[in-house]
Amino acid sequence: MYVSSDRHISRKSCLCAIGAALLLVAFASSRAIAQVTIRPLSDFTNAQQVISGGAPSVYWTDPTTNRLMVIDYSGKVNDFIVEHGGKSVGTIVSGTVIQRPLPNGTAEITVQLNLQNAVVWASQGSTLVFGHVPLDIVSGFSPALATVNFNLKFTISAPGAPLADLATIVFTQHTQVFVQLNAIGQGPFLAAYGVPDGTPGIAQTTQTGVYQSQGNGGPLGDYFPAGHIDFQLTH
Repeated sequence: MYVSSDRHISRKSCLCAIGAALLLVAFASSRAIAQVTIRPLSDFTNAQQVISGGAPSVYWTDPTTNRLMVIDYSGKVNDFIVEHGGKSVGTIVSGTVIQRPLPNGTAEITVQLNLQNAVVWASQGSTLVFGHVPLDIVSGFSPALATVNFNLKFTISAPGAPLADLATIVFTQHTQVFVQLNAIGQGPFLAAYGVPDGTPGIAQTTQTGVYQSQGNGGPLGDYFPAGHIDFQLTH
């Protein structure tokens, strides 16, 4: 079959145009990928704070069982123990901080943390029943230690902007925050739990929620409807 020269040229032009378009798409995709950056993990962990007594500024609750867990999600509780003369419990922190620019000039931050030997303690109501608080650990009491997986997604004002403490991100910055945490702690239950002091056991929590700082919470005043705290004796 014979193809006229005009049609042949037209077909070649189309092929050139398609090739150019594919190159532009590839270039745009490579630029988008290049804009996603990995920030130092310390950008997040160094911004985390502990309050009086060495507790993190955020704790985790289960309104259904009236239980509360306090978890060293950043390694700062272990730092507090060491700074106050105690022995390190061997907390290991690893993870990533990913920054993705958004079209409106802000940036999305995704934090993924994994901790081993993270200090944890838990209460039933207002009564401590599992583990020991940091100052007691400094004094020589045995800690409860947890394996922690923590994921956090939120928005900052611009790429490269400083990251804040978790309490500031959740409660004062006008941004939607996704939080997912799973922690399994092993350590001593106390006599206040109705068992001999030092009885070994496990405290476990899973918390998943989308928090909007301008919202009013869920039906139980809790922003994490998928959250629970379980206790189990292991002796």
